[in-house]
Amino acid sequence: MKNQLAGVALLWALFMVSCGGDPNTAISFDNTSISYSESGRGAPALVFVHGWCTNKSYWDNQVEYFKGKHKVITIDLAGHGMSGSIRRNWTPVNFARDVTAVINELNLKDVVLIGHSISEEVIVRAARMEPKKIKALIGVENFKDVDLEFNDSIQQEADRFFELMDRNFGITAELYANDFLFAPFTSAEVRNRVIKDVKAADPKVAIPILKLLYTDYQEDIRFLKQMVAPIHIINSSYWPTDTAALGVACPLGYSIRFMDQVGHYPMIEKPERFNQILEETLKDIEEDQAKAKNS
Repeated sequence: MKNQLAGVALLWALFMVSCGGDPNTAISFDNTSISYSESGRGAPALVFVHGWCTNKSYWDNQVEYFKGKHKVITIDLAGHGMSGSIRRNWTPVNFARDVTAVINELNLKDVVLIGHSISEEVIVRAARMEPKKIKALIGVENFKDVDLEFNDSIQQEADRFFELMDRNFGITAELYANDFLFAPFTSAEVRNRVIKDVKAADPKVAIPILKLLYTDYQEDIRFLKQMVAPIHIINSSYWPTDTAALGVACPLGYSIRFMDQVGHYPMIEKPERFNQILEETLKDIEEDQAKAKNS
């Protein structure tokens, strides 16, 4: 009997592989497999997108908190976590296609996109790709310097940074994380987790992502002016956010809430407080949509 059961299990596994493998996998535009998790039910669906060199597990606390009221989706972008890495062009627009591949795989109609860090470029593009399905955007630790002027001095600093990255990714990435991603009150546990994930990343993926994002970020304000969905932001108060520039750049307006005593990863540094703020933001979105329907 054990042998028969083992044989059935093997045949089932082979069948699943032949049919595309993990049922929680969507296929992006270039045949890259995109891993995602799906929990709960309820509208709007919350689709969480991670940042550079991390993965969907960074949203685990949010999944547990929100799955009682919402369908909650977390995504591993191509080249991250459990997703495939056959891609050659690591642009924000291609990552946006990963997000829309999952949205379409699940046939989601009412979506709030929540993107951390570098995913600001991703969620903005995804919203333009699926304007009828994506009703609002929530940025986490992003949209801080949308009116930044990229002069020769900044370009020279960027060139030196990427030269060091190309020469020794592990050391440079750790220095970058310590200098720009953590605040004085970021715990050792969070620091160690992030640094471990960053140093474990494939430089052939991680470095091109940053290079292409640097180029893309110079177009940030233009993309915001073309936005088709309202933008809501949750940022750490430790670093400044240019709210005046946001007011000019966002045609549909914006809202922003700040978190104190956190660095660049508020969802894992203070998950309970972050969840409360995110819930408040979702209530704002619900009220805005109700007003729009009644107007």
